[in-house]
Amino acid sequence: MKLDLPTRKLAAEINGPVAWLIYDNPERRNAISFEMQRAIPKILEHFEHDPAIREAREDPTHRDLATLEARILACFESQDYLEGQRAFLEKRRPVFKGH
Repeated sequence: MKLDLPTRKLAAEINGPVAWLIYDNPERRNAISFEMQRAIPKILEHFEHDPAIREAREDPTHRDLATLEARILACFESQDYLEGQRAFLEKRRPVFKGH
């Protein structure tokens, strides 16, 4: 899932229990601009509230593995995942709808 951000110099994506924060400011060698600096805390806060990410960060002895497994399986059962598989087999670009 890609996040809507207030700047084009950052990209943020959540894929199951993994969150990506990508700097996209090549003309400044990815130096952090003021607008990036203001956006990063908002992105990290969003990551903090994502249940899959929160579970993955837990101490392994305290993780709710059933919840984590259910969320991961839900990704594999999503319409977008199935569309990705179909597009790959049909050698075309996928059309994801966020489901």
